[in-house]
Amino acid sequence: MRLNFINIWGNYVSRIIPGELFYPQPTGKITDNLFTICDRGDTNIYLYTDGINTICIDVGYINNNYLKNDFQKIGIDPTSISHIFLTHTDMDHAGALDIDSISDWLNNCIKIYMSKEEENLIKKRQRRRFLFYTPIEISKEYDFLNDGEILYVGNIKIKAIHTPGHTLGHMSYLVDDKFLFTGDLLLLKNGEVKPFYYIWNMNHKLVEESIRKIAKLQNVKVLCTAHSKCSFDFKKAIQKWL
Repeated sequence: MRLNFINIWGNYVSRIIPGELFYPQPTGKITDNLFTICDRGDTNIYLYTDGINTICIDVGYINNNYLKNDFQKIGIDPTSISHIFLTHTDMDHAGALDIDSISDWLNNCIKIYMSKEEENLIKKRQRRRFLFYTPIEISKEYDFLNDGEILYVGNIKIKAIHTPGHTLGHMSYLVDDKFLFTGDLLLLKNGEVKPFYYIWNMNHKLVEESIRKIAKLQNVKVLCTAHSKCSFDFKKAIQKWL
């Protein structure tokens, strides 16, 4: 196992802490267009399709070819995934793209997107947390998205929203103006938005500012988090941040 903060925390430290740290959305269908796969009972990978084009928000852990059965469960052909949008490059979100263990269900992907700031982590120009670097190395070509940038994959509209704090390049994505994917910006607890755990955040103050930023979004139908449930009541969930 590679020496990195998330592996050490997830495999050792967090297991001795009482209570439930993560409670992700189970693998399955969320809406007619939106599906999720829960990787290792820990992290959500989201698939969004218009029936012709399929995009993926984050890709989960290193060596996760075991997810092929999950794709069968949700009725999505992984070879139909053409575009990947990374919220950030922690090993539980970008691990399947790692240079040494790229998962073969991603072989047909045409484009990978992230924020430019996030490249500092995978190029080891910046430490992820404490003394640790991000262990992920991505060999596939990738492109950068700027805050507020909009692109289309077929009929699917994707807006990139820079939401720094968990990492300095963390991105959230608003899809078709209604589906908001927030990665590790926040958690949902009892239906309310809470900042992601302080110990994992590079800048907790920025996390709170980023939550206030997305709180201003209008007409969000579904709020999708990486490590907790989804919410169909964005206004109620985000109310305390307005």
